[in-house]
Amino acid sequence: MKFKVLSRSNKEHTKDVASEVGKVHRNLDPRLHPMERQVEYQRALQAVKLDRMFAKPFVAAFEGHLDSVHCLAKDPTNLSLMLSGGCDGEVRLWNMQKKELCHKVSAHKGFVTGMVTAPDGAAYFSAGSDKAVRLWDIEGSRQMDQHGEARPLAEYLGDRPFSSIDHHCEKSMFCTAGGNLELWDVTRQRPITTFNWGIDQVTACRFNKVETDLILCTMSDRSICVYDTRVEQATQKMVLPMKSNNVCWNPMEPMTFAVANEDHNIYQFDARKMDKAQLVFVSHVAAVLDVDYAPTGKELVSGSFDNTVRLWKTDMCDGTSRDIYHTKRMRRVWTAKWSLDNNYVVTGSDDMNVRLWKSRASVPLKQLFFREKKKLEYSDKLRERFGEFDEIKKISKQRLIPKYIKTAQKKKRVITRSRQAKLRNQQGNTKRILEGPVLKRDCVVELAE
Repeated sequence: MKFKVLSRSNKEHTKDVASEVGKVHRNLDPRLHPMERQVEYQRALQAVKLDRMFAKPFVAAFEGHLDSVHCLAKDPTNLSLMLSGGCDGEVRLWNMQKKELCHKVSAHKGFVTGMVTAPDGAAYFSAGSDKAVRLWDIEGSRQMDQHGEARPLAEYLGDRPFSSIDHHCEKSMFCTAGGNLELWDVTRQRPITTFNWGIDQVTACRFNKVETDLILCTMSDRSICVYDTRVEQATQKMVLPMKSNNVCWNPMEPMTFAVANEDHNIYQFDARKMDKAQLVFVSHVAAVLDVDYAPTGKELVSGSFDNTVRLWKTDMCDGTSRDIYHTKRMRRVWTAKWSLDNNYVVTGSDDMNVRLWKSRASVPLKQLFFREKKKLEYSDKLRERFGEFDEIKKISKQRLIPKYIKTAQKKKRVITRSRQAKLRNQQGNTKRILEGPVLKRDCVVELAE
């Protein structure tokens, strides 16, 4: 004779804390739950309402700069450290976890236009408008002279003011943008290679983290170039309708990069096929000043001249932002960086503040228990499953936006519709083939190889 016995271990029913709700066993047979879809819809509706109710993205503001915060730099070896450079010539090292200042350095006599941390995290480089690049100790203990003033570990002088800087992820080399794109060795005082395509100024430069010999740069003549240090020349060049302010490589897809442009848009390109943009992100109403990828490569953060910070998903087909951050005091956002742990966003703006935001506005900062994590994951899946329903979509997309942003968006929609109507009328009433891009992805004016 056989007997069926229920066997359950005490470990499964042990509570983490005394106030925790005990485990309940449920029969998942669909025949016993005929209203399962209706129940899950109500749960999804409740989840999206709670998500908007607890959406408080702002974490902290760091004050101390006497002028606009122009650039930020992450430490690849320490998640809690962040460098900020201002137009007052000062560089400050912040501990984001403790929310305090570690040390500050009067690095340049003019603007601090670019910063980058060495791959080992022991030092950082700062570039300024005073035609100098300086190397500083990250701890600040080895850079004080006998008078107690800051002294750099090394100094590199150029012929023109610098506008950007980036470090090679493997070799002791760095590149600078200014009058030309220059490649430097840390042990030498003069650049080892100078790249030049035309006479226009280079505004930004970035090393590829995987294909380490490729350098992506933007120029003041609206062009974007890809340079190869092995052949010491540019491999590709494309021209956009308006000037680009910054670029960033995707950390997970080595040949994909994003461009922050003056025409209020962010363009995502593939370096192997630069005749057309892969994606266009279109929610800003003023020039986009900076852009940065999340460590996962699936999201973007951007800072704009319209005083807002926007977060994007790279797999969204409509190109609209998933969230927008703003405050009453925050002005032009010159720089925005995504933290290496994928949980925070750091911005620097024209009101002399460095701000720390959550990358997901409604996620709590405290350490979550196992059941709390499972609850959040279940709520995310419910919102994803029922996200196309009108009621849920309306609540999830609702944001409190400043009035001047709404007014600018309305004007922008009117202008876009008028241009589209004009183009349709011209195409329907003329025999000749009209030139000009119809889609925003066809934004490349000229492509040279």
